[in-house]
Formats: sequence, C-alpha cells, structure tokens
Amino acid sequence: MAEVFIATREGRTFALKRVLPEFAADAVFLDMILEEMRIVSRLSHPGICTLHDSGQVEGVPFFTMDFVPGVNLWALVRKGHPLPVVLAVSVIAKVAGALGYAHGLTDEQGRALGIVHRDVTPHNVMVSFEGDVKLLDFGIAKARTQAERTRTGVLKGKYAYMSPEQTMGGEVDARSDLFSLGTVLFEALTGARPFGGGSASELVETVRRCMPPSPIVLRPDLDPELASVVLRSLARRPEDRFQSGAQMEAALVGFLADRNEALAADRLHGFMTELFPKRHKAVQDVMAEVQGVLAQGGGASMVSAKPSDAAPSAAFEDQADDLDDVALTMAGRSQDDQGSGELSELVRRRRRQRRALAISIVAGILVGVGLGLSIFLAIRSPLEHAQPQPVVRQLDSHAE
Repeated sequence: MAEVFIATREGRTFALKRVLPEFAADAVFLDMILEEMRIVSRLSHPGICTLHDSGQVEGVPFFTMDFVPGVNLWALVRKGHPLPVVLAVSVIAKVAGALGYAHGLTDEQGRALGIVHRDVTPHNVMVSFEGDVKLLDFGIAKARTQAERTRTGVLKGKYAYMSPEQTMGGEVDARSDLFSLGTVLFEALTGARPFGGGSASELVETVRRCMPPSPIVLRPDLDPELASVVLRSLARRPEDRFQSGAQMEAALVGFLADRNEALAADRLHGFMTELFPKRHKAVQDVMAEVQGVLAQGGGASMVSAKPSDAAPSAAFEDQADDLDDVALTMAGRSQDDQGSGELSELVRRRRRQRRALAISIVAGILVGVGLGLSIFLAIRSPLEHAQPQPVVRQLDSHAE
C-alpha cells in the first residue's frame, strides 16, 4: 500500500512510507487512515515501530516511523527453520508485551481507546540485527483491510493468521490479536501454519472450525508445556485464550525462566548476521550512505529521494529470504571450525537433510528402474513362450 524511503531529520534516520496512488485516490480510505494515524501516534513502546509524523503532500498521505535494520519474522522462519526455541519464544514474548501495552492504552479521561492491530502476522514483526523486536503497521490494518477486501485474492494470505471471529467480519477485541500471535508462534516453532486450505474459502472454513494440531506433531522435541501455551492461544472461544498480552507474555517469559533460558542481544545478533549476510551488508551500506549525506550537511530530501530496500517495506520483506545460500554455508563451515555455535548445528543438519534427500531420490530412481525392468521381463517372458517358434533346420547344400 506504500512505497518506502530512507529519510533523515535532525541527525536521526527514519523509514518514510508514502501511500501508493491507487490507495491515495480513495477518499474513504484516506479519511480512515488519517484517523487511525492520529490514534496510533499515542503509542510509545520499545516493542512497537513508533509513528513519528504523518500528513499529506499534494493529497498523498505519508508517515514516518522507526527504521528497523533487520528482517521480518517471516523471512527469519523461512531461512532459519526450525528456529531455536529460545529465539522463537523470546521474539513472540516481546510482541505479546507490545500488544498488551497497545490494548490497554487509554485517553486523558482514562477511557480505553480500544486499539486492535488486526494484522498480526510474521510479515509485521521486525527483528533487528541488534536484537530489537518491533511490531509494524499499527493503525493502518483496519483501513487497509477495508480497501483490500474489494481486491480479489489480496486477503487470502492474511486469512491464515486471522481469528475465527475476525474471518466473520464482525468487531474484534484484543483477544483476536492474541489468537493471531499464537498462529505466528506456532509457525515460528514448527515452520508450518496451524490452518491451511487450497482456496480462500477452504482456509476460512478451517480457521472457523479451529482444530489446530499440537505443535509437537510437527516438532516432537518440543516441550509439552510450551505446546500447551500455543494451543491455549489458539482456542476457538476468546474466553478460553489468554485474556491480555501481558498474560501471554508472562507465560512465555515464565517458560524460559523455569529453564534458565534467555536470549541475549549478542546471541541474536550472531544468529541473524550468519543467516542473512547479504541483508546485513545492505543495511550497513545504507547506513553508511546516510551518514555520508549527513556529514556533507545534506537534508532529508537528499536521502529520501531514493527508495530503500533496507527499510521495513512489506514489498521488500517478501523477498528477504532470497539471500546467499553459499554465504550461509561458508558461515556454517567457519562456525564448525570453532567447534561451537547454535547456527552451525542448523547448517550441519540442513546438509545432512539435503544429502539424505539426494540419496533417497537416487535410491528411488534405481528401485523404480529395477522394478520397471522386472515387470517388463515378467510380461515379456510368457509372451515369448506363447509365440510360434521358428523351425530351424540345416540347409541342404545341394538343394536348388
């Protein structure tokens, strides 16, 4: 719905999003998004990508937000599956805390603002190379959803993360966001979504029936206590789920604390940079460019005139897994030489899986060829015996 630029202001770096023309031409959409921006401007939490400014230029809305140098959780799951449990749980716990803060926000009179994200997906969770976790796009989900419902197929990818009540189009509350977050947690731990379907209608029906499998089915080594946390967040009835983000956060943090686990920023940094060497280099290059412009006394216009692939743009995040596998393998080898590292084990496991798959394919081909040859010979043999045999005789050398 927007194109993204890098911008600077007073020495700080921001991501600037400018609404695309097809959305900007929709007056109803503009009214909705500007109203949502006014509400979201109240949000100030380390786990939320802060909105700093918004407005219109020649009728086209724009807004600036935190620049998060990293990748989204969707790319992280695709590239790093299966994620280490401590990483997956820590990231989701931080998002739960951010949701709890937003859901509980009140106005000056103490009245609840009733903020609901409505689009909690892995694409909207950014993980930075420095270990920060931020939830994106608060406030635009409601307006965007209304605008996109008329676009065939656009929402299909979102249905997999919606709560049963959200798929019915009615009003939703905080517990709907927590259901969506439970779906994200399921995917972060297993690499698969709890609900699926061949078409949008089949997917919606699966979500409404809400009979998710236990994540242990897909990841047998998972702790049953953690599996119960996941399934509680995916309860069909809102009253059976976690009732607040703080409650879900406490369950996840408690799970880690009971096992003396914690995700240090440097540990996450190492994991991220080894998985995403090309993205890390791209971010460093962009930041160097920004610093160069600032050193020359340039203003925001000089930097923001160029769209940036390193900014938290949904269009770019969808391509974030298209990275350097060779670099990943080499990083794994380097880590192997040191004899340690969580990621090196991941790389070794992937090599073994690829090797096993290749062996299985070759063995399958050989078995198939052998079986086919056996069947051919078995069929041919009785046919040969059934055919009239030629009469063989020695020719008389004197015969005419």
